[in-house]
Amino acid sequence: MKKSELLKKNLVLGTALMFTATTLWGCGTKDTGRTETASAEQPVAEETGPAENTDTNDSAEPEAEAASDTEENANDAIDQKALITAQIRHKYNGVLSQLVCAQQLPNGDMIESPYDWNMEMTDNSYAIADIDGDGYEELVISYSTASMAGMFEAVYGYNPETDTLTQEFMGFPSVTFYDNGMIKADASHNQSYGEFWPFSLYQYNAASDSYLQVGYVDTWDTSFTATYYDYETETEVPFPTDKDTDGDGILYNIQKGDPNNYSWDISDYQYNKNDFEEWYESYLNGAKEIALQPQPIDTEIFTAYTKEYLDMLQTAKEAVIPSTGTDVGLMYVNGDSSLQDITQMLTDKYGITFEQPYEDFEDEWIGKYEGQEVFDFTNLNAGCIGYKDKQVADITIFDLYPGMPEEEAAKRIEAYGFYYLDGSEESGSVYITGDGLGNRALWYRVENGKVVNISVNSFCSYAG
Repeated sequence: MKKSELLKKNLVLGTALMFTATTLWGCGTKDTGRTETASAEQPVAEETGPAENTDTNDSAEPEAEAASDTEENANDAIDQKALITAQIRHKYNGVLSQLVCAQQLPNGDMIESPYDWNMEMTDNSYAIADIDGDGYEELVISYSTASMAGMFEAVYGYNPETDTLTQEFMGFPSVTFYDNGMIKADASHNQSYGEFWPFSLYQYNAASDSYLQVGYVDTWDTSFTATYYDYETETEVPFPTDKDTDGDGILYNIQKGDPNNYSWDISDYQYNKNDFEEWYESYLNGAKEIALQPQPIDTEIFTAYTKEYLDMLQTAKEAVIPSTGTDVGLMYVNGDSSLQDITQMLTDKYGITFEQPYEDFEDEWIGKYEGQEVFDFTNLNAGCIGYKDKQVADITIFDLYPGMPEEEAAKRIEAYGFYYLDGSEESGSVYITGDGLGNRALWYRVENGKVVNISVNSFCSYAG
């Protein structure tokens, strides 16, 4: 391969991926981590002419049986409930990856970097659990490596059926979750007139898939202050002892319902302890606190969710579309072999010869078979493997090989969890398995309905 051709090929793939990452970075709320469970359609036989007996029921029966067998094979290979759980966690890897790599939330808002406070991202934590009772796990992020104003606790929910990521809650990181869909969220500061710490109550709303505020409470305690300064009248107002029917020197300010309707007036301090407890228990209603299992926001922990998900998809795929031969893409991206291991295997098993075409660039190899260049390996960043023009024996990249029909190629990589991201007929198409750390990007170009060039590498939208 001439150097200009190699650079052009790498530029096409690199430009597409850079454009993709830029697009993802800028969109924020755009859901780019769409994943699909393994698809397993049986090949449709080519028609050779009209059938003599066209009984609808009879002709549909074999096709229905084939589809049923295919689905049964996939279901036998892997538990579907476990696959959905893995898909959800795979999505949360993307959210956490964006937080770590870009210091950014899914809606595009920037966070205060922990490194500005001489701290580490691992000083923060996350947990995954079904806290709202909708049957799907939520992601709870507790972030405290910031100023008080920059601290937060956020809840994200992902619905795999609608492919929707929702921010369900955002507050200060002093939150208690209950198993009836309630949240008790402490205020960041106590600016009330008592030792009682103010808090808000939130209730899960299934229609909006979010937590809606339904109340707020603080107190006026005479042991703290016997007077209230009214800024509107610029007067000192004494504690209303006539309202303190239980005589404990404490009155509660209970704001109820929609926060847009809350009033903030001295007259709001009108409730006694019994009133507060009845109001509070009307929402808690004997609910139990959810004991989360927080983990540090550590890439080695949450990146494993994507590997688990992609491995499950591969298992399901193998049940309906078995791989054959040597798949160098899987060997490399799955971490089973290094690029050096793969080149040695290709030399020993298939007689492919490798050389470094540029004296001043030792991280590039090209592989030749029968005098024709068919492979190029780049050992920079996460590395890249390219396969072009001619299939060699049974070698594939994610079941793809030069000369494969485009329709079959799309079906194969979809079963592995790849989905279309960007591209054109001229530059080729880029597919990814997700936008978080530990994902894969696959590029291929088609001519006359046949795949001619293929490349694969590791991928993360947020890693430079």
